[in-house]
Amino acid sequence: MRLIYEIKAEKERRRSNHKDELGVRIQNLGNYSNPTADEAVLDVMLEGAINGLNSAEDALSDPALVQEFKRREYVIVMMADEYASFKRHLHALSVKEQELIIPLLKQKKDYYTLAEEAGVSVPVVRRKASHIHCELISYMENYFIEKL
Repeated sequence: MRLIYEIKAEKERRRSNHKDELGVRIQNLGNYSNPTADEAVLDVMLEGAINGLNSAEDALSDPALVQEFKRREYVIVMMADEYASFKRHLHALSVKEQELIIPLLKQKKDYYTLAEEAGVSVPVVRRKASHIHCELISYMENYFIEKL
């Protein structure tokens, strides 16, 4: 997930600020580094923060960055919710409507191919696809207006 990579890159950038001019990390007396364990712990913390199991403050200590990553996390959660809602409604369509709209959405077939397979003209297929598209948009608008 891109968000995890961005958080890791920011953590690495902040950690690199603690290096001297030769690029060698300054080791504190008695503190031993275990990069593999540190990365594994960070992965678990970030995944938990993204899934809402713990707070993003655990992953980052700078309040400005925490707010930025929380905003990005919120956007990702909203996008996932929108996609799940869209997918539910898409699969609630009739089989004929699914056979028409899904290949168009996946760009596997064009209007001409679908018209030929159905034995109808291209304008008929376009009208049907437009009707389904409008129905999907209307459903999505109503769904998210209710959520707000």
